[in-house]
Amino acid sequence: MTASSLPAVAGGFSGRLRPIFVIPAAIMLILFITYASEMGKSNNEGTTVMEATKEQSRTPASPGVFVLLVNLEFKEKTDLQDFIQWMEPMIENARRNEIDTLTYEIAISDDNPMKVVILERFSSKEAYLKHKRSASADRLRENLAPLRDSKAVIVTGQSYTQTGKGFV
Repeated sequence: MTASSLPAVAGGFSGRLRPIFVIPAAIMLILFITYASEMGKSNNEGTTVMEATKEQSRTPASPGVFVLLVNLEFKEKTDLQDFIQWMEPMIENARRNEIDTLTYEIAISDDNPMKVVILERFSSKEAYLKHKRSASADRLRENLAPLRDSKAVIVTGQSYTQTGKGFV
């Protein structure tokens, strides 16, 4: 099939596809086919290009990183929703202003949606203590205090120091 035998495109090319369109499209198709076929090829160790790329994108864990896991269990869904809203400014503050806050993530349990864990990673314990003294951390503690006092939320936590054995 030649370009001149292709049907006309609505509002477009009266009977002929212009080379300015056909040539770049053909080049893109060739590049895509080449890329797709390369992703499935294996190296000498049997690792595909896609697997090797994924492997390279992982960062080795750093020894000495201070890790805090905070567990919360809420009695009421509305309290959980409020908590997540209260966390947003704290997370944004950490993202913008705390270069030593490496990770700040909220996860909800897959088997009990009223249980939450917060994963916090800091370059050092000193960085964590600085984060803990921030105005946004103070506001979060103020918001949580009535829920804790009334037992509407149970908060537990544990801190750790990374060994450097693994990846993030």
